[in-house]
Formats: sequence, structure tokens, C-alpha cells
Amino acid sequence: MFAELHLAYRAPAYFGEEIRTSVRPSHLERSSFRADVRMAVAERLIAEGHGVYVGYDYAAERAQRWPSGSSSGSRRCCRDRLTGVL
Repeated sequence: MFAELHLAYRAPAYFGEEIRTSVRPSHLERSSFRADVRMAVAERLIAEGHGVYVGYDYAAERAQRWPSGSSSGSRRCCRDRLTGVL
């Protein structure tokens, strides 16, 4: 579940500009992880911030731990799913 977003706008973007958005995991907890976000047009920084994703059990209506396995496996999973340009 996408739980929160903090985004600071640094410069305006204009219609027709190509905005490059990158998202990458930066911190892994027991049941959540933080992903850093950066938006830019060429070298001009438009916005930056972070979002928090939480593992959530909808039936029990509570946070849940990441699937069993090593923390390095969980980090690899997060990295593989989120690193890159959208």
C-alpha cells in the first residue's frame, strides 16, 4: 500500500517538456520501505522527495511483514521492482 508521499517542488515544468522521473528504494524496514523520487527536465530539477510503501494485510486490516527470506533478498526484490526511470 502506498502510505505517504513527501514532494518538494524546486522549479516549474512547462507543457510539452519531457519530465524524467526516477524512483529507487532507499530504506527497508520490517513491514515498509521508503522510495526516493526525483523529477527533472534535462539537468533542471523539478521536484524531489520520497514515498513510503507498507506491506498490508487487507483481511486483517493491519501492516504485515515482508515475505519470509533474507533481508538482502527483500532489498533485491525492492530494487528490481522500483529502480529505474518511469
